[in-house]
Formats: sequence, C-alpha cells, structure tokens
Amino acid sequence: MRHRFHSFSLLLSVVLFLLLQATLAGHIPTGERCDLSKNGLDHATHKFLSDCNPRAYCARNGTCANKGCRRDEYPFGYEKGQDLPPMCHHGEYCPDEEDACRPLVTLGGACQLNRDDECKPPHNFAVLASPQNFNGSICLASRCHHANVTLGGACVLDNTVYFGRTVAGQEFANLVSRDNCMTPGLYCDPSTLLCSHSKQVGAVCGQDQECASYNCNTDSRCDYTPDTPTKVTFFVYFITGLAVLGIIAIICALLFRVHKRHRRERQREIEEYYRQQTHYRNSIIDLYSQARDQKGAWQ
Repeated sequence: MRHRFHSFSLLLSVVLFLLLQATLAGHIPTGERCDLSKNGLDHATHKFLSDCNPRAYCARNGTCANKGCRRDEYPFGYEKGQDLPPMCHHGEYCPDEEDACRPLVTLGGACQLNRDDECKPPHNFAVLASPQNFNGSICLASRCHHANVTLGGACVLDNTVYFGRTVAGQEFANLVSRDNCMTPGLYCDPSTLLCSHSKQVGAVCGQDQECASYNCNTDSRCDYTPDTPTKVTFFVYFITGLAVLGIIAIICALLFRVHKRHRRERQREIEEYYRQQTHYRNSIIDLYSQARDQKGAWQ
C-alpha cells in the first residue's frame, strides 16, 4: 500500500510540474532572463511567440523588457489602471515584438508576415487601397510590394498554410494565397504568375482569391459571400402572396363555420329555454284551473 501511495505521489508531482512549466511558458516577468531564439511565429497559427509575458518582449541582452509600443487600442495582458505603451505615430509601425516604433518600410524592404501596415503606401494609395491590402501596400514573401500590377502583368504570389483543429480534435490545413494584383477585379494565376480577371459566381475555382466574391465553396465553385442579400424573384412574391391569401381565406371560412355552429347551438338553447318556460306556465295555469274547479264543486 505504501509503495502504491509513493508511486501515485511521484506521478502527481510530475504532472503538477509539467502543468506549472506549461503555465509559466511565455510568462517570464520583466527583468528576468529570456531566450531570443524562441522569438518566432507559431507553426500552426503564425502568431508571434516569445518567453516573456504579454506586457514585455525579449530584448537583445536576453532579458524581458517592458514593451515600447502597442498595435491594438486595447492590448491583451494589461489590467485596469496599468500604464499602456504608446501607439505609433503616422509614418511609423509597431513590429510583432512591440519593442519600439519604427519608420515604415519602403518598397522592397523586409516586412513581417501579413504585416501590410509595415509597408510605406504608394502615392496613389487611394486608388490601390482595398480590403486585400493596407493603403495599397502588401507584404509578400517578407518583402513590401504595391498592389498595382495590372491585367497580364507578372505578379508575386505568397502562399501561407494555417493549421487548425475541428471540434473532434482533427487537424486541418487552410491555405491562404495573397498577391500584388490590383483588387478588386484581378488575381494572380498560380499557373502563369500573371494577373487575370477574377472569376464570377458559378465559375470553377481552387482558392478564394480567384473569385470576385473571395468565396470558393466546398464544391470548387465561386459563390456569393455570406453577407450578400438574397434577391427574391417576382414568381416567389406571387406564390407567397397566393399562399397568404389562401391561408387567410381558409381561416375566415373556418371562423365562419365555427361562428355558425355556435350561433345554431345558442338558438337551440334559447328555444329550449322558452319551451320549458311555456311548459311551466301551462302547468301553473292547469293547476290553478283544477283548484278553481274543485273549489266551485265544494260550494
């Protein structure tokens, strides 16, 4: 019994130690030692990870330091009342490490994954800007580009694979492709690496960016976006109107029959009531007549 208890205690200690290590991972406080080699992106979600807690970054001297900038208005990891690092000014960006604000990267310069906001926008950004880029700039293959390639021009295609898990725990892959073709209306054809016209709803597709709606369904067809309003034809309106009128007519007919039945029953009750009252009246009259006749006979 003592041996079993000792084994159980040892197993419990190991489990608690592993849980403690998992809890402390990425939560090293400011001023403590950290490992710069662990700075990087998660292989599945491509989220930036480090040894330090959410309020610090791993500096070049190998210690966790307070963040010098923030990317979000309400950053994660800060409690109410704590001082927040500043937001970067116009013409600057805050990198994934959030160590300090830096000047925007010029065309062809190095940028971080999906950080289009790190790239300096072109002079005609108002024409090139779309939901697929940031003010006409886009980060592809870790380099800043402008989304200005026209139809038939050579384009840069950047493919990134994200991994996730279903409710059942099965892992699945999601391929996201981005390019520097002018959007909306164009996409980079992976077979030719040339900008081509986006495909319309119903066309055969392989990825979302091939469709003008950016929605390639499970049947490999371009489909409407989930927020697209449904267009109802006149035939549907006509059939719906007939159905509504038919239902109203049926309800009115049923109510009329019910009312007629209730009225007939009420009439029968009234007739029965008056018949009983007449019977009672006649019985009283007969009784009175018999009493009068008997009184006359006695006299």
